Order: sequence, then C-alpha cells, then structure tokens
Amino acid sequence: MLSVRTSHPAGPNRHLFKLALKNLSRSRFRTAVSIIAIAVGVIVVLISKSVVDGMIDDIVNSSVRLVSGHIRILHEEYLAKERLLSLYYPVSGNEPGETVADLVRELEELPLVQTATARLRFSAMVSHDEELTGLMVVGVDPPKEEEATRLSRYLGQGRLPRSGERSAALGRELLSKLGLSLGDHLTLVFTTSLGGLRAATFQVVGEFASGLSFLDGALAYIPLDTAQELLHMEGAATEVIVMATSMKHTRAALAPIQSLLSASSGGYQAYPYYDQSEYMRMLMLSKGAFNLFYILLIILAAFVVSNTMVMIVNERKREIGMMAALGLAPGDILRLFLYEGFIKGAAGAALGTAAGGVLVWILSKYGILMGDVGVMDARLFVSPRIYPVFHGPLLFFAFLSGIVVTTIMTYLPARRAARMDPAAAIRNL
Repeated sequence: MLSVRTSHPAGPNRHLFKLALKNLSRSRFRTAVSIIAIAVGVIVVLISKSVVDGMIDDIVNSSVRLVSGHIRILHEEYLAKERLLSLYYPVSGNEPGETVADLVRELEELPLVQTATARLRFSAMVSHDEELTGLMVVGVDPPKEEEATRLSRYLGQGRLPRSGERSAALGRELLSKLGLSLGDHLTLVFTTSLGGLRAATFQVVGEFASGLSFLDGALAYIPLDTAQELLHMEGAATEVIVMATSMKHTRAALAPIQSLLSASSGGYQAYPYYDQSEYMRMLMLSKGAFNLFYILLIILAAFVVSNTMVMIVNERKREIGMMAALGLAPGDILRLFLYEGFIKGAAGAALGTAAGGVLVWILSKYGILMGDVGVMDARLFVSPRIYPVFHGPLLFFAFLSGIVVTTIMTYLPARRAARMDPAAAIRNL
C-alpha cells in the first residue's frame, strides 16, 4: 500500500528523500546502469581534463623557461624583427653609460622579482659534409641562467658553458646531424652587430636531451660574455628575462618593472609571458573553453539517466496520480523525481571521482608517452611525455559537474510527472 506523509511540517523534504531512495531500489538494474553511466562520464572528464591541463601547463612552462621568462624585456622595435634575430635593437642599461648587467641588478631589487638574466640571441651557420646548417645561438650568463631557468635539467651529457670560454652546449639531434660529440670542435659563421662576417671555433662541452625539438635540434648555448665580445656588443644583450617569485605573481611584478623602464630613454618594453604571442594567449584561454567540452561529455552520459526517468514516469503514472490524489503537491512530486536524479548523480559522480582520481594520480606520477611531437611554433612546445595534472580542484570540478548536470537532466521528466492530471494518471491514460 502506498503511503505518502505530507502532514509533518518539519520535514517533508526528508520524507520525500526517503521515498526517492525506496523508489530507486525498486529497479536496481536501471539504477545501476544510470550510476555507471555517470561514473564513466566523470572518469572520462577527469582523464581528459587532467591530460589537457597537463599539456597546456607543460607548453606554458617550457616556453617560460626557454623563451620568455615570466616577463621579457626587449627594445620596442625588436619584437617586430625577432624572427630575423636582429642585433640592431639591443638592451643595455636603463640610463646612459650603464650596461645590461646594471639593468639586471636594478630589476632584481624590485618587489616580487626573484631573479633576472640577460640573453643574446643571434643566428649562425655551421659547416658539415660540405653543407651549411643554420641554427640559433643563445649567449647566456651561466650562473644567472641556471638560477632563472635551471637549464641544466635538460642536459643529457656534459655541462653548461662557463663564462670566458669558447665552449658550447648543443642538442642531441643537432650534434647527431653535424656528426659531433662531446669534446669535438665546431666553427660558427655569423654576422656581427657591425654588419661584418666573422667565424669562431667552440668546443662542445654539453649535450641537451630534453625531447623538445626546439632545444635538441636547433639551439646552441654559449657564454654571454663570449657572445658579446664576438658580436661587438659589450655590455648589451637582445633581451632580459625576469622570473617573478611565482607565475601567479607575474601581473603584480609587471607594474614596477614598467615603471622602472618608463623612466629610461632606451625605448624598452616589458612583455608578460601571456602576451608573448597569439598562440600563448589562445592557450591561456583554452583551459576555460575546454570546460564546456567536459560538461558536454557529462551531458551525454546524463542522457541515460534522463531516458531512464522518462521510462519510470511512464510506468508510474497510476502511482503519481494516487500521490496527487492523496494531497502531494505538484512541487513535491517534482522534488521527488529530482531527488531520484540527484541520488543517481551523486552516487555516479562519487564512484567516477574515486576511480578516475586513482587513474589520474597514477598517470600524473608516470606520465603519458606522446612520442616525438616536435614543435608547432618557435614559442609553442610539447614534450614527448605529458604529466596529467592531479589536484583537488580537478576532482571537485568533476564531482560537482556529475551531480549538477544529472539533476538538471532529470528536470524535464520530473516536471512532466508533476503536471499530470491525477484522474487521468489513475486511469493510466
């Protein structure tokens, strides 16, 4: 016999919730199918979001370390001609007579700045097997570069060049292409800042094996002071890289840097990492855009729940009519079916979050081998091994999405049940 208690003003919702639990146990197979569908959807969302977020974070972090820093200081004319690696728009001191080293010291005194370092980028040619290969050469201050970007993490063999040396560190792919190994010498041919052609011989002291084609196949690092002397650019560089105390402090660190540079007549500008290129801006926006895709995945899974609820409403027409005849208001009938959807969503989301969370945690420890994906752009890097992101907000997002989407998808069949005419429903018309 159906019993509906509506006279207890203190807890009608509690009684409806208990009735919803009882109703779910009446068709355990369909309830289990609905819960499993939601769980699978949540698992797919967890893995997809963790992998995509991990890939985006890896691209951004690699670009920050190897190209832009958190903030990059350039001559205002340099950015438009950067692809040519022009030496005609250098960065030196903030005041006349000062050097780039003075600017670095001034920057490191600003709030939220952890460290700064100068780089000198230029193009060069190297001969091998009667052919010429072009590459980018980066002059770095070895101790400062290591402090700012921990460049040594990419070393497979050897060491980084040291100040005052005619030494170089090249990527494994580039060394293989040139037929060189540690201890060998190579001769670089390049154009100086005065427009003259010059050649210099370097000893190979380090080999990069990062898995990034940009680094392993196209770059050579030499000491900054050596590059400045060879290019006739003493006291100058093509850029200064600033690392904030953390990536989230980049915006706050940018304002005092811009204030410092505005007092200079050198025409320097500060560019945060998120404004370095259109690619980077798209990447920063893509995390939020992908959230819509994840919600769509859960909606597809929640269709199982919605279809099941439609079947249940059709099968329980007579019962719904009896509840209405006994005094259960349309709003209470609506809540009853919403509770059923909520319970399924909560159970499926909890199961999916638990199972998916374990899978994501394992993947975050060991990574996913992507193979040789190379480089899509000079400032857009993808590592051969991606480490999915695992953190609390990710789990909360998946769990909450499963509950909310499932409950919403239950609304239409629940509203249909609430609007039934009691007499027609009892006659099962």
